[in-house]
Amino acid sequence: MTTNSPQKYQSVKASLMKSLHLEEALLERFGKNPLADGDLSIYAEYTSQLSNLLNNELNQMHPNSGELPEDQILELQANLVGFEQLKVETQEAERFYAQKGNSSKVRLLKMGKRWLLKLDWLTIAATNLFRKEKRAKTYWKHVLEEAALADYVYLTLFYERLLPFYEQLLQNREIRIRQLYVLDRELEKFRFLKGEAVNFEVTVAQVREDLKADQTDIERFFATVEAEMDEEFEVHRKIAGTIEFPKAKLKIKRTKKLQQKVLHRLAQLSVGQQLVFFALGEHWRLKLHNRTLIFKLKEQAESQGGALKQQLDQGLKPAFIELKKQLTIFANRNEKEWEEAEKVQEIRSFVSQKVPELTQLVFQSKLDALFMRPMIELEQAIGSGPELHQFAAPVFDGKRISSNSFHPVQTRVLLQGSVLAPLKDEFATHQKDLMRLLQKLTTSLEEIKYAADYSVDFYFSHKQDEKAAEELTEGLKRTVKKSDEALGVLASMGQLTRESFAGMGQVFAELVLQYFEPHRLHQSEKNNQRRALIARRKAQAKEALDVSLKKMKHSFKWLKSFYAASYSRYFNLRNLLGISYEKAPISTELSNYLSETRQAIARLPLMYQKLFENVPLTEERFYLPRRAEVKRLEDAFSSWQTGRFSPVCIVGEQGSGTTTILNFFEKSIQNKLPVKRLAIRANLLDEKAMLSFFRNAFPSINFSSVDDLIREILNKEEPQIVVLENIHKLFLRSSGDFGNLMQLFKLVSQTNSKLFWITSCYRYSWKLLDYTNSISGYFAYVIEFGDVPSDLLREAILKRHQLSGFSLKFLPPDHFVPKRNYQKMSEEEQQEVLKAYFFENLWQHAQSNLSLAFIYWLRGIREVEDGVITIQQKRLNFSFLNSLKTPEITSLHSILIHGGLGLDEHSRIFRCSKEESFRMLMVLTDDGLLEKQGEIYVVNPLVYRMLVSQLKSLNFIY
Repeated sequence: MTTNSPQKYQSVKASLMKSLHLEEALLERFGKNPLADGDLSIYAEYTSQLSNLLNNELNQMHPNSGELPEDQILELQANLVGFEQLKVETQEAERFYAQKGNSSKVRLLKMGKRWLLKLDWLTIAATNLFRKEKRAKTYWKHVLEEAALADYVYLTLFYERLLPFYEQLLQNREIRIRQLYVLDRELEKFRFLKGEAVNFEVTVAQVREDLKADQTDIERFFATVEAEMDEEFEVHRKIAGTIEFPKAKLKIKRTKKLQQKVLHRLAQLSVGQQLVFFALGEHWRLKLHNRTLIFKLKEQAESQGGALKQQLDQGLKPAFIELKKQLTIFANRNEKEWEEAEKVQEIRSFVSQKVPELTQLVFQSKLDALFMRPMIELEQAIGSGPELHQFAAPVFDGKRISSNSFHPVQTRVLLQGSVLAPLKDEFATHQKDLMRLLQKLTTSLEEIKYAADYSVDFYFSHKQDEKAAEELTEGLKRTVKKSDEALGVLASMGQLTRESFAGMGQVFAELVLQYFEPHRLHQSEKNNQRRALIARRKAQAKEALDVSLKKMKHSFKWLKSFYAASYSRYFNLRNLLGISYEKAPISTELSNYLSETRQAIARLPLMYQKLFENVPLTEERFYLPRRAEVKRLEDAFSSWQTGRFSPVCIVGEQGSGTTTILNFFEKSIQNKLPVKRLAIRANLLDEKAMLSFFRNAFPSINFSSVDDLIREILNKEEPQIVVLENIHKLFLRSSGDFGNLMQLFKLVSQTNSKLFWITSCYRYSWKLLDYTNSISGYFAYVIEFGDVPSDLLREAILKRHQLSGFSLKFLPPDHFVPKRNYQKMSEEEQQEVLKAYFFENLWQHAQSNLSLAFIYWLRGIREVEDGVITIQQKRLNFSFLNSLKTPEITSLHSILIHGGLGLDEHSRIFRCSKEESFRMLMVLTDDGLLEKQGEIYVVNPLVYRMLVSQLKSLNFIY
């Protein structure tokens, strides 16, 4: 009996056919070579479709589950309901005789069975002699378990027959999927790494042919298998329950065991192949994701690169060309035309309008944002991508794998660390270059405005000078050159953008394909972890090194100071003990340096000299506020307004900016209270001179003593602010010459209710007076000027220089020892190194003294040619200061703390004749240590800092 269903294995066939749908879908995606037209968008679309397909398949795949679906087994069992549980049938004669293929054991058993059958027949024949109705000789009957036999044949034997076919089918599937996977990788390498050409059509045609052959094999297998199973059933139903196929073989327990064994083998094959497919698909999916990132970066680079080019070529460049054109028109005007003030004012009006417009245009173009957009988008895409991928390395060597072969790979971290980090580092260098160019562009605009404005101001202030018009024209020519530089900067920005964006996508593609190759993936992950560890260790080592270097610098500075002090004391001790030694005379180098300084400064353009003129500031153009000191001054004024005792003394070196800060403080409060500005220009050494000074300051008051002045101020004067500069000129460093200072302190203390006193004093005078007379107790606020920060000093000089319109070129100083990588730097980088070196040394010499810094700056100028100022630092040997005798040292000390001395004051301090004082001071002047300003001798600014260091080492000053 056969089953009523002619298609009992239809579900199994459908399942096998369905398992080939992935290859059909892949071949559909591979329908046309995505690189045939060279269009990247076609390749991107192909990648997107392929990625979606793999994502759907892998998300539905359960690689650890290889069991046949339960409903499929139930459906097969349902097709067997037409078979009876038990059925009795007569055995055929063949069951008693040996058949071809029977084993010896079966043949022996059949022989015994046949003897028994014949013995039974003999018995029947004997009994028939006594029967009326004779019994026929028949073969034995047997009980057939038809349903159990059907289950055995149509399930167990079917799966046994299916097993080798299924195994071969899975092997063929694996080969095809590997072929398509490799084909996709070869396409990728060909497109991004310029690899070998891919025979795309041949490979796809071969895979399609192999797939079609497997589909045909499935059809052919299932077209005959059912008939074969029916035939097998008929064969087994004849021998079921006989010696050849005893009933024990059809016991449910045994048949189930056989079925489970076959199904388990099928499941093993299915699981093994599922794991292989999943491993290949997971890595394939990862590569497709990375390829999508490559496309995104290339698209962003192309888009933002085009936007940047448009901004530069259509937005900024025409505007800068227009600026240069108009400046050229101004610069080419006849000098006689400048006699009309309106035409000169045209320059100021033009730059005042045009430069802010261009500056605003530069910022509105958002070049930096456009430049960084591709990298930001890439970083966000990586951050939003998958964090983990399961990776099984043995599958790429053709080995069998299990679920234990899979290891999670932190693909997002790997992308961020091994690929994105080096790319960002490289791109950050380009970004810094762009920001430097942007800063240079805006600086050029500022310099054009400053140079034009200052040229106009200089022309109006020196209009009577015959060279004023020439200086104006030269200044305008420098603005034209600056506009040329700005156009050059725009060209450099365009080139930088093209170079950066052109290589960005290719570099990223190379890194991605390199680090995510199957045989390098785990090693790449280990390298990434090692790289992160090394980065942490380097950061820790750098931090430790910075701390060590800081301590070493502090120790070295202390040792250097200690050595200088010891060296100076050694020479002075020899001098005091009368030990003869060869005196180190003041070298001619210093004398030459001093004379060269005056000549060098005189050769500079008059406009440039005026920029660095040593005068207190009254306008905002060059003002760089000392915020801490200004805040203290404002606090003192607020305290005085509440009725508290609040006199102020501002303490600083000569040229440190005390007068400038007072000028701007006066501007800030002049609408609140009247301000009386007083400055002591000459030493006031007796009471008569001081009273005369205050009579000129308070002409409306009649008084004959300080007490009278105090009484009149308290009775008549309205509240006001009194600024009194240079109170150090009220004393002389000799016994009993502090009387005028004490009278001033009395005046300040007793008139605090009516007058807000602001005084100023030189630093070293203050230290001496505070040590001898504790004068800090007479002031509620003592504002000491500290050293000017190096960046503030640099800004103060460069801000003035920018107004000139000149370019700067730094030369290496004599005996310059650069860093090892100096020679490998670009010229621009070398200039930055030399500039930093120059300003560092300038700050070491000037510190808080801005006027001193200006002199050193002007002295460093080697030449002015073609709108370029060449500057170089020159060092001097000041070791001769160690050999100065005690009278010379004490004279210099006195002149320093008094801010200058005349012959009378010098002879009074040292109790010598004026002739002796004259000889001493003239020798020091001839040697270049002093300068004579009128009748006053002051310390030469060029040796000021070295002299202060020498006096500190000898404990003359603190």
